[in-house]
Amino acid sequence: MQKTMDDGLKKLRESAEKILNENLKQYDDIPVSDFSRIIHDLKVYQIELELQNEELRLAQKQLEDSRNSYAQLYNYAPAGYVTLSNNSLILQANQTFANMVNKDISQILNVSFSQFLDVEDKNVFLSRFNAFFKSPTEKSMELSMLKKNGKSFHVRVTGKIIFDQQHKTDSLPLQPRLFLIISDITKEKIIENRLIDSENMYKNISNELEYILDNLPCLVFYKDSENNFIRVNKYVADAHKMKKEDLEGVNLSQIYNKEDADKYYQDDLYVLNSGLPRLNIEEQWETENEIFWVNTSKIPFVDEYGKVIGVIGIAIDITERKRNELELGRKNDELKKLNAEKDKFFSIISHDLKSPFNSIIGLSEMLVDQVKESDYEGIEKYASIILNSSHRAMNLLMNLMEWSQSQTGRMVFTPEKFELNTLIFDVSHLLNEIANQKSIDFEFDLSQKFFALGDKAMISTILRNLLSNAIKFTRDGGKILVSVRENNDELVISVRDNGIGIPQDIISKLFRIDDNYTSPGTHQEKGTGLGLILCKEFVDKHRGKIWVESVEGEGSEFFFTLQSGK
Repeated sequence: MQKTMDDGLKKLRESAEKILNENLKQYDDIPVSDFSRIIHDLKVYQIELELQNEELRLAQKQLEDSRNSYAQLYNYAPAGYVTLSNNSLILQANQTFANMVNKDISQILNVSFSQFLDVEDKNVFLSRFNAFFKSPTEKSMELSMLKKNGKSFHVRVTGKIIFDQQHKTDSLPLQPRLFLIISDITKEKIIENRLIDSENMYKNISNELEYILDNLPCLVFYKDSENNFIRVNKYVADAHKMKKEDLEGVNLSQIYNKEDADKYYQDDLYVLNSGLPRLNIEEQWETENEIFWVNTSKIPFVDEYGKVIGVIGIAIDITERKRNELELGRKNDELKKLNAEKDKFFSIISHDLKSPFNSIIGLSEMLVDQVKESDYEGIEKYASIILNSSHRAMNLLMNLMEWSQSQTGRMVFTPEKFELNTLIFDVSHLLNEIANQKSIDFEFDLSQKFFALGDKAMISTILRNLLSNAIKFTRDGGKILVSVRENNDELVISVRDNGIGIPQDIISKLFRIDDNYTSPGTHQEKGTGLGLILCKEFVDKHRGKIWVESVEGEGSEFFFTLQSGK
């Protein structure tokens, strides 16, 4: 480079001396002083030229260095550079591209770029190649290229139209060229494919897991720390009569009332705050359509840092089990009741029914002996006792028969419309003889004719037992008032006495066979308590109510209701 510059300067000097010698005669008349000045100026000019020449050489060297650096950058850039003609021939390529295809640059130039592409991508490139020239904007595509050994690799090709300034002439306009930047993305593709495979595998696992969860015979859900459903399985959605996608993202307070939502959330808060599971929580779920029971276990859901961010819940439907338990409890209660009724029944048969018959038999034997001996003293008294015992035994037998029929389902309920006043008079008339023995008067508060709708025989039994009880606990010379009043569509019937009354702690036991209470009457009359139990049973069949109001020492008043027949 330096030698070329020196040779050029030498030729320039020789040309200058030749010109000077040819024109030397022109300067014969010039004074010596002018020559001195001219020589001085020439020397200065010479120095200037030498300095400029030095700067030029330095600039030339810098330019050469820049060209070398550019060539280095171009040839060994991390991407391949290729310039194509308008018929896709390679006009220029860098060493990086040559290395990519494992060829020398000399083997690449003036070769169609498509020869280095995988068969499947050749047509793709050629179709896009023409598009570059029609719309000269930067475009990118991914292609598969081939090495010398036929092995393929993936590249990303970015193309841009440039114009060839180097070969421009007045007669030849600027020629468009396609400049390609080719990046090897094989590793990226491998990673991308692995990611795709991983995503597909995750989707498959997720789908399989969702299938498993949807077919588990339990409710599975995941909630965040704010009580929102994030993920639910099919059973949770079905339980709420919603679609899974509609339920996910919904706060519990949107589908439950605030009280229930807060109650369920308390278990979540325990898990969220403590990081500990809550297991085997039996709770009742209520939706718009039904009520069911579940056994729920909740465990903390943590992120990669171990922070609790939600709750995973698994709830097993135990509604059937709960129903069975409730049914079993009901059956147990029924069994207890039946056992109590059985015990009561045998108690009545073995004791209460036996007692009046013992009196009847014993007194009858005494009467027989006295009649044989013609001793008639006290016969009337004995006969009266026998009569009372017979009435008591008959009343007890009737109650037993009716109660037995009721318990075994053999008593037919036949409601009809009838006049209640007449029935009250008929029943009280049957009990007049017993009442007269204690000088007890019946009084009636019947302001009009009342008509009732019910089973006449059952209502007769109710009245008979209430009146018998009133006689039993009323002192000699007392009064019993039977009254009826209307209350809307009901009749309220009451039997009031002025007898000994009932202690308040005993009232709750009067209508229960499993906690039955009896006490002797004012004449020490014995009872079984079965009469009031039978009254309660028959009133219930009429869908009425029965109750008692009593003041100890002043008397009692029993009430029951019937449907009016007016």
